[in-house]
Amino acid sequence: MTKSAMGTKLPKKLEQKMQIVGEQIRLVRLSRNLSVAQITERATCLPLTVSRIEKGIPTVAIGIYLRVLYALQLDDDLLPIAAYHIAALICRAENFLKRIANDSYAGNILTKLTVLKTHLRPMLHPLSHYAPDEPVYKSELMQAEQLFSEISTLLEAANYKNRCKVVVPKHGKLLLQIRGRSGWNYNYKFDVEDHLISYTDAAGAKLITDVPLQVVEMFEGKPDGTIKSYFCSKNSRIYKIMHYISIDDCVTKIVSFLSTPDGGNKHDAIYCLIIVICFSALMLQPLQIL
Repeated sequence: MTKSAMGTKLPKKLEQKMQIVGEQIRLVRLSRNLSVAQITERATCLPLTVSRIEKGIPTVAIGIYLRVLYALQLDDDLLPIAAYHIAALICRAENFLKRIANDSYAGNILTKLTVLKTHLRPMLHPLSHYAPDEPVYKSELMQAEQLFSEISTLLEAANYKNRCKVVVPKHGKLLLQIRGRSGWNYNYKFDVEDHLISYTDAAGAKLITDVPLQVVEMFEGKPDGTIKSYFCSKNSRIYKIMHYISIDDCVTKIVSFLSTPDGGNKHDAIYCLIIVICFSALMLQPLQIL
């Protein structure tokens, strides 16, 4: 065996651990919706190097590992990568359930997820795996196992995959049309900053989740038929002002503004129409929670 080969050959157990670390780094990147290209740019390395890190190949220099961890904002403590991934999944589930708070299962699942988070430390502590019969760990691990079972049962009963649909994906577009009896009309195109989801509540009523909206373009139609368009760049005043926490907030504030002197004293608005502009192949997409 050559000297260079001896320097890169690792014991099988250590190779397996390197692969686990690489997979955990990949999962952290995916949970943060970051592409390999984005990590490459932030860590100033090649895409092939990031790929090798995520595969656990031991020839990558430790300095590059640290740069990648820095790009993932994991440089302050390098140990809880797995803990971060589990916590990130729980947080994503919590955020989703809070958005569909009227759902009959959401409150119960949220409560159990809150309790499960208190068990993260014993679940991920090394001694909880090497000494599973120790009373201090055995009790908490049994509680965590029970919580996982209960949450799994509730999720199966909730059937969110079929009951919830992504109507507009994140960064899809919505068009708000406001018209007046006198012939004027305004069209506002918005970027949807999170998935717009439709779901049924406990009573069977169809609902949609709140979603933040950011204006990206405006069209003003005048009674004489002329149209004036405004593209809202990120540095423009309109872009900074016209950001709304929900569709209701958006419609209410815009209609209210149009009735003021600054908005042209337009008191004859007759309807507001939301049109979905979705650039995906399917208008309705199955929802993946965990």
